Amino acid sequence: MIELAKFIIQFIGALLIAKLTVNWALDRFKSEKFWERRLSAYGEIISSLTEIRSALDERIDDFKEEPELTPEDEERIAQRAHKAMIRLGDIHATAALLLPRETELTLTRFGEQLQRITEDASGLETSTLDRHALVIETLDKINLQARSSLGIRPTNPPILLEDPFAWFRHKNEIRKSYGDQP
Repeated sequence: MIELAKFIIQFIGALLIAKLTVNWALDRFKSEKFWERRLSAYGEIISSLTEIRSALDERIDDFKEEPELTPEDEERIAQRAHKAMIRLGDIHATAALLLPRETELTLTRFGEQLQRITEDASGLETSTLDRHALVIETLDKINLQARSSLGIRPTNPPILLEDPFAWFRHKNEIRKSYGDQP
């Protein structure tokens, strides 16, 4: 009888451990998938903004150079920027669901300011330069928000002699990140 009780207790313990392990693995899988989806959304946003910036760069180069763009080139540049804006609009809905509120607000402000620049444009060159500055500013903000949200460390660490406290904090963060390594 005692042997049967030991067996039942061991069996119940094994079931409990198995359930906890499966729950832990499933939670980890879900959080990793969520992180990957966030990374993908940020990648799409940054890709779209970079494509818009590239199209605006071409247009700015045209203002600086003597030879004018052909109507075909103008159309190609406009199409590139338009497709990137459509992609950015499509990803905005996903951003509202997956990304922090700060990122959604940045995208909303970008759209509003871009619309305002388009409506208030006094000339094509001024409008293009204003749009370019807005895209670069938004791209920088989104990059910072993405790194912060995804937990990606800055690529250039603080310099010890310039800011010793920041350098020590940075080294401490690196040390802590090795805590989950086997």
